[in-house]
Amino acid sequence: MSGPTAPLDPAPLEPAALDAALDAAREAFAAAGDLDALKAARLAHVDKGAIAAARREIGALPPAAKAEAGKLVGAALDAVRAAYTSREEALQAVRDERILVEERVDVTMPTARRPLGARHPIELTQERLADILAVVRQVTGELAEDGISERELAQAKTQLRGQTILAYEGPNARMSRLGSSAVSGEERGLEEHLNAYDAVTADEVQQIAQHLFDEGPVLGVVGPKVSRRRLESVLARW
Repeated sequence: MSGPTAPLDPAPLEPAALDAALDAAREAFAAAGDLDALKAARLAHVDKGAIAAARREIGALPPAAKAEAGKLVGAALDAVRAAYTSREEALQAVRDERILVEERVDVTMPTARRPLGARHPIELTQERLADILAVVRQVTGELAEDGISERELAQAKTQLRGQTILAYEGPNARMSRLGSSAVSGEERGLEEHLNAYDAVTADEVQQIAQHLFDEGPVLGVVGPKVSRRRLESVLARW
């Protein structure tokens, strides 16, 4: 035999209790300073809290009393949701206005963006050419004065041999070689080139460097016309 049914607590369903819960929810929504705080207030007063407890109590009421209690709780819930929506719209407007102020861009102020475009290739080439000539002059002067060691000469020959062997294997290199032979009237095979590298001595390298250093550079330009003054300024750095 089951025990006696626990008496129903009518307090949450009383109109005065529902009005007090509605007032508390409105105050919490009004006190919310941002959308995150408003969501926390909704959780406390809509998803949980007195009104949510009143909804749960309706199921335990006698059938005759459920309809009236449902109307009271439904009206309180609609009022709470309306108060929440009104406050949410107000806070969203404040947020949007703040974003407009914080992310505002003054189009009259100079921009820090990098301008499009670049310097002319001829001007850049002239600067690079001057730098290259400076390096060539330095290395040529060192060779003319100090010469080259046997170890350095051997390393240079090894590098030249490797480059030449690889060049003989490519179709472009073969076409270039045939073109050079047609112009000069002289054709050398791979072995002839390699033997010529091996025959070079350190004294010959120093003599050629001295000759180049004393004579100065000869500059040939292929492409758009460049002023004579600019070319002379580049050669003057030799």
